[in-house]
Amino acid sequence: YGPQHHDRLLNALRRATELCDSLQSFFLVHSLGGGTGSGLGTYTLRMLRDEFPKVCRFASAVFPSEDDDVITSPYNSVLSLAELCEHADCVLPIENQALLDICKRGKGGKSDEGGKSNRKGHAAAAPAANPFDSMNDLVARLFCDLTAPMRFSGQLNVDLNEITTNLVPFPRLQFLMSSLSPLTAADAAARHNVNTMFEAAISPKSQLMRADPRKGLYLACALMLRGRVEISDVNRNIEKLRAKMRMVHWNKDGFKTGICSAGPTFAHRSLLSLSNNCCIGETFGNILSNFHRIYRRKAHTHHYTQFMEAQQFDSAAERVQQLIDDYARMMVF
Repeated sequence: YGPQHHDRLLNALRRATELCDSLQSFFLVHSLGGGTGSGLGTYTLRMLRDEFPKVCRFASAVFPSEDDDVITSPYNSVLSLAELCEHADCVLPIENQALLDICKRGKGGKSDEGGKSNRKGHAAAAPAANPFDSMNDLVARLFCDLTAPMRFSGQLNVDLNEITTNLVPFPRLQFLMSSLSPLTAADAAARHNVNTMFEAAISPKSQLMRADPRKGLYLACALMLRGRVEISDVNRNIEKLRAKMRMVHWNKDGFKTGICSAGPTFAHRSLLSLSNNCCIGETFGNILSNFHRIYRRKAHTHHYTQFMEAQQFDSAAERVQQLIDDYARMMVF
């Protein structure tokens, strides 16, 4: 549908950008599995690169879970991943199952208001019977914390362009794992001090992807704080994290720190951690393995070859394999 609606998409984008006084970046939110932006979303991303080449492109991509019920999800995922490698400046992967696990641990993210959203619509509250609201609130938290420095003042504000400059050392290695602390309003009471907040930053339970960053190699890490935080506390906790994190040898000091004075509405302070970690290569490997399992028999490919060349499957799989190899090479540096 991308080429079919190219002009309408482009006109809508131009109208939106004309309203901006200082255009910093584009955010694309879509799924990889199919049906919610795997094809049209990545086409739009390519169009943004062609029409606005100097503006950063962030993609928040929802990765398919292991029990995904879309049969052609491996095809859509590999084709989309190949496009993200080429056209996105920074990708923030999110996994539905990881979000659901967080909500279950937080009892659905229920707050003191009986599940009603607070006045600013922040992510602390949602009915326990409907986990989708809580899952969406976590993703909204990610965007709120990421863009807070450009919306509020702070001691060490981080421009969005600095994220790609500091966390993406090589082309294609632009996939950043994100974690939040505290995760819910109930969690905020338990994580009332800065030390426990930093400890949660590298915990698998705080990640929006089901991956353990402690088992992988860190290429770089950004720690973006909001609220009442002293720089001395931040530096002290970074030194503690440094002892627990496996940083690549040529970037031992690869920490980017941001402090925004405006805290979240449900806690005194919060921490968003963005890490470029090689452990995500395992996720890509699983997706590619599922792709080869059905592509080996050319199952369902006739649905795609009506609109694209068959060799695009092989080209996309090759680019995803290159991505996996790139992360594997980082592990042996």
